[in-house]
Amino acid sequence: MTRISTCRNIFLVAAALCSSCTAISPASIPAPAAGPVIEDAARNAAVQQARENELLERPLTQDAAVELAVLRSPALTEYFALLGIAPQQRLLLSHEPDPRYDAGRALGGAESKIERPLTANLSSWLAVPVLRANANTMLMTTAIAGIGDWTFSARRAWVRAIAARQTLHYAQDVMLAAEVSRNLTQRMRQLGSSSPIDTLRSQQFLDQSMARSTRAQAHAMLEREQLLQWMGLWGTEAERVQLPDRLPDLPVSALGPEGLEALALSQRLDAQIARAALVHDNNAAGEPASAHVLPQAALDQIGVRARSEVRSSWIAYQAQLDLARHACEVGVPLAQRITAEQIKRYNGMLASVFDLIADAAGSVRAVSECVAAQADFWLAEVDLQQALAGIGRLPFAAGSLQPAPENSAHPLVH
Repeated sequence: MTRISTCRNIFLVAAALCSSCTAISPASIPAPAAGPVIEDAARNAAVQQARENELLERPLTQDAAVELAVLRSPALTEYFALLGIAPQQRLLLSHEPDPRYDAGRALGGAESKIERPLTANLSSWLAVPVLRANANTMLMTTAIAGIGDWTFSARRAWVRAIAARQTLHYAQDVMLAAEVSRNLTQRMRQLGSSSPIDTLRSQQFLDQSMARSTRAQAHAMLEREQLLQWMGLWGTEAERVQLPDRLPDLPVSALGPEGLEALALSQRLDAQIARAALVHDNNAAGEPASAHVLPQAALDQIGVRARSEVRSSWIAYQAQLDLARHACEVGVPLAQRITAEQIKRYNGMLASVFDLIADAAGSVRAVSECVAAQADFWLAEVDLQQALAGIGRLPFAAGSLQPAPENSAHPLVH
């Protein structure tokens, strides 16, 4: 997805609707005032609608899902209001940092290839109200946590929806292949070249494939609905959402752990807020020395938590990448080679139709495990993003790495 570096590009999309505007920037956002309010609100609504149309006209990316959530989700309206972010400003949050935000002070020039400009821009808008207040206000920090929970949940919902869609497509292909196999064994049975047990087993494989396809279809529909909810879409706009057919390819190289803890401590929003509260407390006149203990302790605790979350998230990220690579680059090709050898045996009259059916079941498992492992990796990547951003509640990063019972099926395969 080509990224939009400034909101000037957004404006160009809506030029036909708003020929009198020049660009979207903090200075050009309509300010609430008597008289021009209706005109300015209509102008802003036209530009926002143009951007939403642009996002809905192409397959939905993960960043596009988050941007739509920021633009549309009614659940975020109250949070933005608590931070003093006007409805007219929601269009800016994803595309440029708050101009009042000192990025150098927060980031210190550090970079990580897992960072996303959208998350960094949004974080700057969330940080400014609290940093300017020079206090760790409860309502503001609650609002920031709520926005973080919502936007990162939208990222995870996108991963699950695409994985479910990919699993559905494969389940449908398997069902069609099973139907062909059943028809073939029935004809062979009529010719006397297939045993009754092979015919029954081919029918059983078809029945199982149909059940798997039905479950996969329902699962894909439910995951899509969850994603639509996080984005705040319904009706005809929900119908316009185009999901990609498959998850992105695994990265060629993984993000290393070097410098991640320092990066998190410098840029995490919760750490910035705690440092601002400590500075405000230290500058307070007439305060006894004992009064500074609590802000310092809060900052120290955030530092402990930040380091732990980043380490845990990176461990899960690296492990899930290794598992996904093995499942997709070793497990699937191995199943394909076994299938090719089994077909040779069948052509040489050394294997039965049942042997082919049993081998097909193994191929189904291999591909399903590949898709599930890819989804687990991309979910771990979102966890690492959130650990670096320090916004909202981070799920237990290593939860999906708990040992599974023998012969247990992955949720995406049900």
